[in-house]
Amino acid sequence: MATQKRLEPPDFSGTTWKEGRRLRAWELHRGGWTHVDIAAALGVSKAAVGQWVKAAAMAGLESLRSKSRQGQAARLSDAQIARLPLLLDRGPEAYGFTGAYWTCSRIAQIIEWEFGVRYHPTHVGRLLRRLDWSYHKPVVYAAQRDEEAITTWLDETWPRIKKQAENEGRTIVFMDESAFSMSPIVTRTWAPIGTEVDLGGPLSRSHLSVIGGLTWEGSLYIQAQETSLDSEGVIRFLRHLLHHIPERILVLWDGAPIHSSREMQEFLALDTVGRLTHENFPAYAPDVDPQEYVWHQLKHVDFRNLTTHSLDELWMHMRAATKRLRRRVGLLRNFMRRAGLE
Repeated sequence: MATQKRLEPPDFSGTTWKEGRRLRAWELHRGGWTHVDIAAALGVSKAAVGQWVKAAAMAGLESLRSKSRQGQAARLSDAQIARLPLLLDRGPEAYGFTGAYWTCSRIAQIIEWEFGVRYHPTHVGRLLRRLDWSYHKPVVYAAQRDEEAITTWLDETWPRIKKQAENEGRTIVFMDESAFSMSPIVTRTWAPIGTEVDLGGPLSRSHLSVIGGLTWEGSLYIQAQETSLDSEGVIRFLRHLLHHIPERILVLWDGAPIHSSREMQEFLALDTVGRLTHENFPAYAPDVDPQEYVWHQLKHVDFRNLTTHSLDELWMHMRAATKRLRRRVGLLRNFMRRAGLE
């Protein structure tokens, strides 16, 4: 007796939820449901149910299944994509561009030159993110900067200076000069979409010349004047330090000409009575001076988006911000760590 072949039921499981919905509509239709009831049950229109049923009746169940879509082939091969970072490592100037910065338009030009493939700048951005590249703000530093000399200063000179100051009972003061303009330091702010925030800053060259000193223990001293600082202004600040710090003092400053002028040499030789000595930071290395981080805190945190209309008003804000900063000894000590001195 011949055995009958068992027929497998049709597969109504879909690979996507949309495919499953179409297959379920056909299943319900075969079960005697009306198009109106199927549409209500699946949350679709009656016309959609009619199209699915008609397609399945004419072309079979496969007409309801999702069709795989073949995307456009990649314009660059994997080997070319892997080679792209090596080309960009040469730097923009190696390809004749002015300025050491990459933009999507420039990189699109490199891709066309090297591989003969044209990319829209927007797609270049997506390609770079695949390569773990991101949009950076460049760090500006002096071309004369000697990294080896800076490392030697941090590893050898600074420990010697610190130990000698401790042995002689000197207070270490990190000193620097800066300038604060009435024009606002512009930073980002939240605002409704489409709103233009106007700071209304004055177009003026007027500024405060400021000199400051931060001690190793976290004490902060600041003086300001409306004219540019010269050796006389620095000497006035050193007298201020000698008046307020009873111990002997070791000043660390940069190699600015006002620190080595004839007037300064005479003052250091005659007026300090052995109480004050000085050492220089390495050349072109403001990042090892903790006082630089004080200026950054004031300008980019305390004074962000601040608009003032007179130097007196600016000095008022300066005094208030300095008073707040003096109370944050932990933050001032953190500037030492950021400078690599701890």
